[in-house]
Amino acid sequence: MVAATTKMAIIVRQACIEDYPAISNFIREACGPLAIYKGEDRWRWQFIENPAAMRRGKEVPVWIALDGTRVVGQIAVQRTWINAGMRQYEGGWIVDVIIFPSYRGLGLGHLLYSAVVESGLVLVTLTMAMATRRMAERLSAITLPVMHQYSRLARPTSSDVGRYLVARSKHRPAWLRAARVVCAAGLPFPVAWSARCMTASRDHLVPTAIEKSYLFHSVDRFDERVSDVWTSQHGSVGMVPRTAGYLNWRFVECPLLRYERFLVEQHGRTVGYLVLRRSEPVELRQGFIVDGMAANDDAAIWRNLFCFAIRRFGDHVCSVEAAASTPVPSTVLASLGFLKTRRLAPVIVCKDRQLLAELSHVPIWFFDKGDHDWDQIQLA
Repeated sequence: MVAATTKMAIIVRQACIEDYPAISNFIREACGPLAIYKGEDRWRWQFIENPAAMRRGKEVPVWIALDGTRVVGQIAVQRTWINAGMRQYEGGWIVDVIIFPSYRGLGLGHLLYSAVVESGLVLVTLTMAMATRRMAERLSAITLPVMHQYSRLARPTSSDVGRYLVARSKHRPAWLRAARVVCAAGLPFPVAWSARCMTASRDHLVPTAIEKSYLFHSVDRFDERVSDVWTSQHGSVGMVPRTAGYLNWRFVECPLLRYERFLVEQHGRTVGYLVLRRSEPVELRQGFIVDGMAANDDAAIWRNLFCFAIRRFGDHVCSVEAAASTPVPSTVLASLGFLKTRRLAPVIVCKDRQLLAELSHVPIWFFDKGDHDWDQIQLA
C-alpha cells in the first residue's frame, strides 16, 4: 500500500523482525523520555512472545509507514483472543498509534489503520486519542458501552499535590508556570491537609474490613485454579479470556512492571483473583488495582477484593486507581468511596461487517486496567 507525499512515496506494510532496529529508532525519536520504557524487552514480550501472537514466518503484528528506510509512523496490535457469547475470535488491541508530526495530515494514519483491519482480526481499543477514534469511525467501528476509571484518595502529601499539579500542566506552558508558583508559595500543604481530613472522615463512615471467610494467597504464578473464576463469567459477557497462560504472560513475564498477584479462597474454594501494582518512583505515588475477577460476579467477593487492595496499599500511596465496565464492580467501587475520574467509550473494528454487527449485540463487556496496554509507566 503506497501513499504519495510531497517528500516521496510512503510505503505502508506489515513489519517483520528485521525491521526492529528502524522501529526502535522511530520509538526513541517519537516517544522521548518514555522511550526507555518501550525498549526491546517490552517489544519482544508484547509482539513476539505473546501467546496469542501466532506469528507466521518473520512477520510481527506491527504495521509501519516507511519513507525510504526510515519509519515515520506505525500502528501495532497486541494480539489476544476475544470471547463473545459462546464463541471465540482472533483479535487484538490497537496500541502505539504514532505518526511523526511532520508526516501528519497526509492520511498515513488512515492507511495504517486500513492495513491493520485487512488482517481480519477483531480489533479493540479502550484508550485512544481523538485522531485514532476518527480513524476507527471511518472504518465503521462500533462503540461499546461506556466504562469508567475510578480513583480513591488515600493519604496525599504536599509533595503529591505539587507533583500532580506539575504533571497535569506539563504540556501547557502558562499552566506549568502557574503550578510552579503555587508550589513555591507552599499552597499544596493546605490542600493536602484538607484532603487528609476528608479521607479520615470517609474512612470512619465507609468500613473496609475483610470478612474472615476470605483468604488471600500471594502467588508467583497463576495456575488452573483461576479457570473456575473466569469461566463463571464465560458466555454472559464479552471479554479477553483470563486463562492461567494469559495471566502469567501479562502479569508475570511483563518486563519493567512489578505486579502483586493473589488468589482468593472462601471455604476452601477459589472464588477470585487480584492483580495489584504500586507506582514506580518516576510516577505519581499511586496504587493500581490492575486486574481481578469475582466468581459468578458476586458483589460480596468483589467488595472483599477491593477492600483487600485498599488495605494492602494503606497509607503508602496518595490514591488508589481502578477501572470497571460492568455494573457489579462499578457499584461496589462507588460504595467504597471511589470516584469516577475518567470516561471511556471503547470501540471495535473488524473487516467482517456481519461479525461486527453480531458483536454490537453483546450487551456487556468486561474490561479493566489489565486490558489493552492501559497499565504502563506514566511519567509524573
